[in-house]
Amino acid sequence: MSYSRWQRLNPANSLFGRIFLWFWISAIIIVITTLLASRHLSEQLRYSQADAGQIKLLQETGARLNSLFHRGSGEVLPLPALLRRLGTRGQTDLLLLSVSEQRFISSFPLPRRFELKPFLLLSEQQGMLQLDSLHWQFTGPLPLTLNDQNFLLFAGKMQPPDLLMRIREMPYVLIAILLCLSGALCFGFAWSISRPIGKLIQATRAMAGGDLASRVDYAAQRRDEVGELGREFNDMAARLQAMVESQKRILADISHELRSPLARLQVAIGIAYQREQQPIPELKRIEKEANRIDTMLGQILALAKMDAAQQVIELQAMQLETVLDPLCEDISFEAKEKGTHFTCDFPRGLVIEADHRLLHSALENVLRNALRYARSEVSLQCNQAHGILSLTVIDDGPGLAEKDLRAVFRPFYRASAARNRETGGTGLGLAIASAAMAAHKGDIGAENRVPSGLRVTLKLPLLIADRPPVS
Repeated sequence: MSYSRWQRLNPANSLFGRIFLWFWISAIIIVITTLLASRHLSEQLRYSQADAGQIKLLQETGARLNSLFHRGSGEVLPLPALLRRLGTRGQTDLLLLSVSEQRFISSFPLPRRFELKPFLLLSEQQGMLQLDSLHWQFTGPLPLTLNDQNFLLFAGKMQPPDLLMRIREMPYVLIAILLCLSGALCFGFAWSISRPIGKLIQATRAMAGGDLASRVDYAAQRRDEVGELGREFNDMAARLQAMVESQKRILADISHELRSPLARLQVAIGIAYQREQQPIPELKRIEKEANRIDTMLGQILALAKMDAAQQVIELQAMQLETVLDPLCEDISFEAKEKGTHFTCDFPRGLVIEADHRLLHSALENVLRNALRYARSEVSLQCNQAHGILSLTVIDDGPGLAEKDLRAVFRPFYRASAARNRETGGTGLGLAIASAAMAAHKGDIGAENRVPSGLRVTLKLPLLIADRPPVS
């Protein structure tokens, strides 16, 4: 057998080898169970010719019993006492069968499963036989007449039952024990496979949820195919994490480098405005696009910092209106210019713990996104329950496809033709809001409204500690 094939069959290194091993263990257990059950079912009493020594011993014992029973004036002595005395002296077990009454008198305690039928069948036997069973061996019968009653005497030895013998007496218990043992072995095998696979599933789900640092340490330590899969998963995750971090770093570096020539372009536009005394449409268009690029670069840099955990979170206790009052005022002004009705409803005096700048940025991006796609109405509603503050932004726009409800929080994602570049969006606003909520250990989600519209809910924990708010 080649070394590679031996490695495949080795239970210490191969899942196939473990299956092979457990299969043979189960097969051996089944064979042993079958053999023991067959032996028990086929167990029969064996008769053989008694040898001269056994016949002599039985005749001497019968003569002593007859002598002791009729000792003295013919007074009858108790037979059980006589049998016990003779059995103790001769170190043998004695059975005295009453032919007429078909009952036994013994010099020893009869076992619970002791059967009398094999001895009763010898009541007409001429000559002596040796009876062998799994639990005893007797010689007889020797006819005796005691007090005008006919008896048959048997002498032999009971074998003390050991654990194996007791188990053989109860085949169903034996089968149950072996089946439980086999079940325990199979359970251990299944557990050894399902546990690392469960860890792999958890790590995969965590990675799908955005945790690129997720690894499977337990499964990777095994030396079989599951361990190999775990190590390959860890290697894939490490490469994917390095690639994503490299892309984020490159995007942030490029965005940072573009700001310098963009600033020079804006300066050049200002100088051109000063030289020309009349407005130039081309310059206005260039200025508009430059400002748009500047806004986009700022959003990219902010998102890159939050993704790289470089954004410093300054949590402060503050009243909710310190964030919402100026924001709602700006959004209300913009809504009037578009002819959109905007309502803002929140409780005053509610103390929260948040980073003012990040929370303002998250709400602003969600509100401006709703205002951009709304047909006629946008609203902001607040609700608190179980220590969680929910800020819900509702619009009556076209909504989203079900597959886009989570994807819209990814950077640069554009859901449909209704939400395209022509509307002025960059695909970064909701991603920044999602990163800001994650920094607050909160959550953000979107769902469609009936008959149309979108509902975006931002959740963050309320202030638990009793600290004075920042005015």
